Amino acid sequence: MKFLDVFAGIGGFRLALELEGFKCIGSIEINHHCRRFYQSIFNTSNEFYHDDILSIDVNKIPDFDVMTAGFPCQPFSNAGKREGLRDERGSKIWEKMFEILRIKQPTHFIGENVKGLLSQDQGKAFAYFLCKMDECGYDVEWDLFDSRWFNVPQARERIFIVGHLRNKSRCRIFPIREKEKVTYRIHEQTQETKERICPENCHGSTITPKDRNYNTLIASVLTAHNSIYSKCTILSSKKRHEFSKDNSGSAKTLLSSDCAKNNHMTLIKLDQTNGNMKKRVQERKESWTLDTTNNMAIMQDWELRVLSCLERFRLQGFPDNFHQKAAEMGFSRSMISHFTGNTITVQIAQTIARKLDNEKIRTRNMQMSIDSYIKNEVE
Repeated sequence: MKFLDVFAGIGGFRLALELEGFKCIGSIEINHHCRRFYQSIFNTSNEFYHDDILSIDVNKIPDFDVMTAGFPCQPFSNAGKREGLRDERGSKIWEKMFEILRIKQPTHFIGENVKGLLSQDQGKAFAYFLCKMDECGYDVEWDLFDSRWFNVPQARERIFIVGHLRNKSRCRIFPIREKEKVTYRIHEQTQETKERICPENCHGSTITPKDRNYNTLIASVLTAHNSIYSKCTILSSKKRHEFSKDNSGSAKTLLSSDCAKNNHMTLIKLDQTNGNMKKRVQERKESWTLDTTNNMAIMQDWELRVLSCLERFRLQGFPDNFHQKAAEMGFSRSMISHFTGNTITVQIAQTIARKLDNEKIRTRNMQMSIDSYIKNEVE
């Protein structure tokens, strides 16, 4: 099946669907940096492309079967202003998205947003969305997923919405059964053990290894199993914390799927220096939800550092070559935080794509059996 990648970002939906054999015919993405990275990762030659969805001529978009859209979440997110349908640009984007569906009539729609969409304006925003999808000719199903359920060590709740063009598709995707899930596995495909951290991009928090003669600041990168924690000092905009306890052994990593209770990682919110300590410091088996800032640090045995860029990609289920390409292109730490904080968890979308494809095959085979039966009866 062919698909259009709307609000493409760095290609989370595209990666998920291409892994299941879908073919991308084009993308829409307004952020220049996301677009540069997207084009460096995927083969986009001879594909349709447009930057601002609000200025697009829908009739110029090639035909496609599936539309994917991680549509803007700021109007409904707790991290945003939660203006909902009162957000003028957000409302215009919604209307353009519905226009594409109404004119192009793809068989399926797969969307993703924050769970706040369900409760915004006492549910009126989501009710409006469902009504508009109905007007465009789509029957809709939706479900709430947490990235942790797909073996991704991040507590990230997101709503996924699947629309089926009425009288064209009878697939049912939800609920997702345990055996149907595509789970995240780290592949030992990188030789890297360290990653440079630029202090000017750490949002007021810098990691400095002690007792080492580095010309640039370096922090250890978590691998699939164990990682050495070096001595370090953290500087924040309001307070200074020093941790110098000697630790020459290895520690269980954030990305281990088999974290034992006594090996939980201690995570610290760096942007809440005057906040409640119970909220700032927690022992967890998974990270808090990634956002677009560098506000999370890891501590164990009084050794502390911020999340590396490689870890941020892994926490969204991306393969390591995404991090390698971002490093080659010289993207700053803050930009990579923006990339990974705004994307989707790949394995959730891949699970939905796989089930959609399987359901299409099952429905097609069933229809062929019915047609064959009718033909035999007539004869």
